[in-house]
Amino acid sequence: MCETRKGVVTVPNTLGPRRKAHEATAAALKDAASQLADNEQLIAESVRLDGTGTARWSEAHEDYALMDFPYTYTVMVPGCTGWSRPVT
Repeated sequence: MCETRKGVVTVPNTLGPRRKAHEATAAALKDAASQLADNEQLIAESVRLDGTGTARWSEAHEDYALMDFPYTYTVMVPGCTGWSRPVT
């Protein structure tokens, strides 16, 4: 009973391709972890970017200074193989 979920993170479009992917992956991991309920656990290795990102217009910068990256991740919920009760 693991669940696959999706999200989108935004990073600066001023970074090089490799750095952009690194920043987007780190942001996706942080964002995914923030979405968990008390009885859910993130499978950190499951966080992956879907594609190379899409540039987005920034009114503040008046250019395509931002880049959106969709991502997918897997969450363990009670009943999922590997799920364990968190220590409190």
